[in-house]
This record gives sequence, C-alpha cells and structure tokens, in this order.
Amino acid sequence: MTRESTIHFVFGGAAAGTLVHFLGDENNVEVTEVRDPLAFGPLYDYGTSEGNAIRGKWLQTVYYLIGDADGWQWISDDVGLPSLSAYRDKSDNNYIVWIGQSVDEQLMLRAICARLPEQQLLIADVTKGKLGDMTVPIVGACSPEELATVKLEPLDTLEHRALAEEWNKLTETSSMVRLEDPLIIRASQRC
Repeated sequence: MTRESTIHFVFGGAAAGTLVHFLGDENNVEVTEVRDPLAFGPLYDYGTSEGNAIRGKWLQTVYYLIGDADGWQWISDDVGLPSLSAYRDKSDNNYIVWIGQSVDEQLMLRAICARLPEQQLLIADVTKGKLGDMTVPIVGACSPEELATVKLEPLDTLEHRALAEEWNKLTETSSMVRLEDPLIIRASQRC
C-alpha cells in the first residue's frame, strides 16, 4: 500500500517556516503547525469542549492583558488541537513529529500520542542532529541545514502509549507542568 502523504507536526511559526523551506517542493507533504502554547495555562480537560473553553478564556485574557490581540487571533482556532482529529482515521499517512528541548514541543509530542493512538509516529529529534554551537536545541531555532542532519526514528508502541498516558495524566490535574531533562513533570503550583 502506498502512503497518501507525509504529515509533519511542528510547534510554532518559526519551526513551520524553516521546515517548509527545508522540505521544499516535496509532493504529498504537509506541515501542520501547532500554535496552542501548551506550556502555559490550564490543561485540565484539554480537548473537551469545557476544557477548551476554560483554556481559551484563560489564554485570551493573557493575550489581551499583554496587549497582543493579534496573537490571540493567531492561536484561537488551535486551542484543543482540533486539527489532529482529521488524522485519527488516516492510517495510510506517514506522521513525523519534530521535537527538541522546549516544553511546548515535548507536550505537543505527548498530545499527539494521545490523540493519534493507533498511528505509527516517526520522531525527528533535533537534539540528536548536528547543531551549531550557538543553536538552541529547539526546532524553530534550527537552520534547514541542521534539520537535514536529523534522522527519523520510529516511536515504539510502548513509548507511544507511555507518552499518551503521561499526557492524559497532565490533563486530569490543574497543576502546572515543567520540563526536566526531558521529562514533563507536574509542579505543585496551580494555574
């Protein structure tokens, strides 16, 4: 069976732009930019209409408080990652998740594992590529040349399940999340 297309998931506009440049004119390739800043705000009941409404209101308030109404407009349609539901039943696609050491990228990976439990995922971890001395190990900070050094690795089924379970636990609590070497942990602070 031939694959329909290859879907690349990245966090943020810088990462999406660099990846689009890196991939060039490849046929049947789609870059899906995750814009919901998962490292901030409540994740409780994420992906449900109630949880998304609470999160959306929180994020909108923050964006307006900092005077960035355009920023809110940019991310508002992505709260809850509704775009992922379109891929749930498409097993004939290749799915590549680009990650580095940012909390948002690590949370995105966990959310994708939870939302696409039956899909085989390939991981493009920029921390395993050949990055320049001054490059921050996150996808959006890499050049196309640095992205070219990243090897795709299949995510094994047990790790896929473990990451999905970690995401599910994060969405069952109101605790803040943090990245520690590179595990996501819950802190005792409240949102």
